[in-house]
Amino acid sequence: GELRHDFVRCSMGTEVARGQPAPSHLLMELGFLLPGEQGGRQGEDELSILPLELCLVERPRFRLSLCTQPLYNLELLRHEWPSALEDWLAHHLGVLGADHMEVYDVDGSFGGRREEEAQEWWERVVARTNGSMAYHARWPVTLGPEALTRLSVKHPLCTETFAYAHCLVTHHALSEWIALVHAADEYLLAPSGSLSRALAKLDRRPFAVVQAVNAVSGRGSVRSLAAPVATHLGRGAVLEAAQLFGRRPYPHVPLLDPRACLCAGPHGCAAADAVALATGRARADGASAEELLVVDTATLIVHH
Repeated sequence: GELRHDFVRCSMGTEVARGQPAPSHLLMELGFLLPGEQGGRQGEDELSILPLELCLVERPRFRLSLCTQPLYNLELLRHEWPSALEDWLAHHLGVLGADHMEVYDVDGSFGGRREEEAQEWWERVVARTNGSMAYHARWPVTLGPEALTRLSVKHPLCTETFAYAHCLVTHHALSEWIALVHAADEYLLAPSGSLSRALAKLDRRPFAVVQAVNAVSGRGSVRSLAAPVATHLGRGAVLEAAQLFGRRPYPHVPLLDPRACLCAGPHGCAAADAVALATGRARADGASAEELLVVDTATLIVHH
């Protein structure tokens, strides 16, 4: 079935409404009225109470956070481009200026061989930027069912939509925008040089899609693109080796307001009002041009 989630909004009390300082902690109870056949005695509804403790977090929201698909086999990636992952993170959290990244993987390969090694490695990479990140190792295991873990061995992207749902829920109140930059072969760029100016053009548009152009990898001139790729290249080699770009951009990376998007796929999202918004590949009935914005390539573009 469809993967969805819901949010509950409620009044925080008359004291807060009158402008009094918000308390640092609130103890609340969330009630669910269960039908008789699911709750108590036959024919009688039963109220089920879930206690909640809410903590006040006083910090500005992230302007832009990025989320990945479940990644895998970092060793193979490093064999072709030894510094591909470091370059990718440094570009998005440093050069581009994104605030945060949620990184998911299937096999734990993106975190080294030991947990302490993973923590030290991520801290070292992120320390060179102004951003932050969260690493979700062995994502299918986190979901629980053993069948998903087994299935992910041959089909590593079978839990992809669960990762996007987790990212959207996590950033519902943390980030203004979420971009699904799927893997280390996608680079989001702001041609104007200012990510803030680019995002400002999208205000009041809860759904957008950034167009991508294909980049052909190779060293030297375009004539050398058929030559084998060296396996020991320096930092920045991924972008430097892109010698030829396609002339026809295509919609590819969703840019979403996490408060308006209930669930997402690799290239689209379902809106809070249940209007499905696919990003140019298969527009759903009812999705108007006002709801879905295809971002001009002079504002944002993805090298893929």
